[in-house]
Amino acid sequence: MGLTGNYYYLLSSLPYLSFGAPPPISHHSLSERSRPWLDGSALRIFETATIAFQDASHRETDCGTLRSWFEFEHGVRSGLARRRADILGRPEARRPGSARRAPERSLAAVNRAFQANHPLDAEIQLMRARWTFLTELGSMHYFDLPALLIYSLKLQLLERRSTFDQQRGLELATLIYERNIHGGERDEREGTGRQG
Repeated sequence: MGLTGNYYYLLSSLPYLSFGAPPPISHHSLSERSRPWLDGSALRIFETATIAFQDASHRETDCGTLRSWFEFEHGVRSGLARRRADILGRPEARRPGSARRAPERSLAAVNRAFQANHPLDAEIQLMRARWTFLTELGSMHYFDLPALLIYSLKLQLLERRSTFDQQRGLELATLIYERNIHGGERDEREGTGRQG
């Protein structure tokens, strides 16, 4: 383990990632390939590098690269929640600080996404904003742990993008729309309305 902390060989052996292209390897494969190169603390940091964090505890890290990523991503999620609440006329959209002082860049990404003509386009725009943010975040990191973390996060974005299916999404959106417009009336006529 004399090479722990130096990820030159590992990173140079990984395939190139390109936004919009299919993921060349799985994130699971990256994890397995990276594990021998990571000591205890680096492994813990690597395992917290995720695009799917659920709470603020993920932002508590000593790694500046991850902290920047979590702040950006939290800003995107807060901005999305605020915009959706505003559209629905919910009071939380008007409370000061409800976007939790999201970074300007996160809010700009959300605003651009809300101008998209289609939900899939909006999601891809947000994904591209995330990709661009990670690319810029990694501009000074080449063969260190932050470079590996950024590669991991980008790979997760590609995996998520690869799950998008436009036809399936259209069918699901139509189903949700029909339920919202006609579901309550149909449920009550059929005697299947929700109890409670």
